[in-house]
Amino acid sequence: MENATKAIIIAGGILLAILVLSIGVTIFITHSDTADALTTRWSTVELNKYNSSFQVYEARTDVTAQDIVSLVSLSQQRDEAIAVYVRTTTGSVKGNNNLTSWNKNKLNQFLSDHILTTVKSGDSTINKNTFSYVANSIKYDNEGKVCEISFKEN
Repeated sequence: MENATKAIIIAGGILLAILVLSIGVTIFITHSDTADALTTRWSTVELNKYNSSFQVYEARTDVTAQDIVSLVSLSQQRDEAIAVYVRTTTGSVKGNNNLTSWNKNKLNQFLSDHILTTVKSGDSTINKNTFSYVANSIKYDNEGKVCEISFKEN
């Protein structure tokens, strides 16, 4: 009789250990899925935050040369530079139209050529901003990040 009692106590201990172990595994799996979902959600938020700096130009039709140069500066400050292209109807941007590869002197020349034009009105001259651009296309890489923006004269 004593052996049977000990056997029942041992079997109960084993069943209790299995129960505690299965509860632990269930809790681990549940929290693991939650952590993966949170990581995915966080990645999506970070991606949207990153892209929003560049997507703001998508709906605008009044982008100026100064906006484009600011965008070039922003993309050059990032670890992965975003290619910023400008295509003009006048052909004023010749050769390499990827502004992110331009130096400061060339960007300043672009600004001076595309910010103000001098318009004669009678005896006086007026500096007028006649250049505006529109985002022609925005391209994304495999991860969904903006990798290229093209502008054309409006």
